[in-house]
Amino acid sequence: MSLCFVAFASCGDDDKDSNNGGNNQPVNNTTPAGPQIFTSSGNENGHNYVDLGLPSGALWATTNIGGALPQSYGDYYAWGETSTKSGYTWSDYKYGKDSLAIEKYCADDKHGKDGLIDNKISLDLTDDAAHIQWGGSWVTPNATMRQEIINECYWVYTNNYNNSMIAGYIVYKVKQTADKGVVVVKGETPLDSYSIEDPHIFLPLAGFKAEGKIRYSGAECRYMTSSLYPENSSRQRGITISEDKVGPTQYYRHIGTPVRPICFK
Repeated sequence: MSLCFVAFASCGDDDKDSNNGGNNQPVNNTTPAGPQIFTSSGNENGHNYVDLGLPSGALWATTNIGGALPQSYGDYYAWGETSTKSGYTWSDYKYGKDSLAIEKYCADDKHGKDGLIDNKISLDLTDDAAHIQWGGSWVTPNATMRQEIINECYWVYTNNYNNSMIAGYIVYKVKQTADKGVVVVKGETPLDSYSIEDPHIFLPLAGFKAEGKIRYSGAECRYMTSSLYPENSSRQRGITISEDKVGPTQYYRHIGTPVRPICFK
C-alpha cells in the first residue's frame, strides 16, 4: 500500500500563484444515477451538512451551490458576486473593470481604483454568495477554514465517485490522528479502512469559468474562500485541487468558481 503524504501545515499565507489560463475541456455537468451512499450529519435552512470533526466546529455542505447532488458541479461565482453570469471577465466584474482598478476590497496601493485602499480583506455577508443563496447561517469558508480542512481531513482522489463517473476528492473525517493532512492522489492506494459510508464530503473537479468558458473540468477545480489575498488585491484566496495535488492558492477575483458553503451550530 502506498500513500502520498502532503504536508500543508506550513503553507500559511504563502499561497501559490494560479493564473486564469487553461485549455477548454468538455463540460460534464451530468450526474448519472447511482446508489446515494453518503453521510449527512444534519440540515441548515434546507441544505445538508457533514460534521468532519474539525476543531473550529465548521460544518461543510454536502453540495456546491446550485448542485443537486454531491457530485454536481453546481454554479460558478466571481469573488464578491452573488449571482451567476455568462462572461467572467474583468469587463463584467462587479468590483473593478481591471486588475488595477479595484473598487471594493483593496488592501494594497497598486490595485485600487484612483488609489483606493479600504483594507477590507473578508467578504461582507451582502457579497457572500453562500449566505445570499442559501441564507440561514451558511457562509463561504475563509482562508483559516480552508487550511483547517486541508490539515485535518483525509483526502482521497477518485475518478468515479459513487458510480457517477465524476472525478474529485472524497474528504473524510479522520479515523486516527496519523491520517490528518494525508492526500491520496491519482494512482495511489487509499487505506481500506475508509469507505463511502463513512462521514465525508465530495469535491468534484468542476474546473472554473473564465471568458465565457468552463476550463479544466474533470481535471482540476478552484474553490472560493471569503478571504482576499491582500498582497495583491486583484486576487482571492482559494483551494485548488487536481489529480495530483490539493493545496491553498490565490487567483484573480473575476474568475467564476464553485462555492462549497459552511455553517456553524
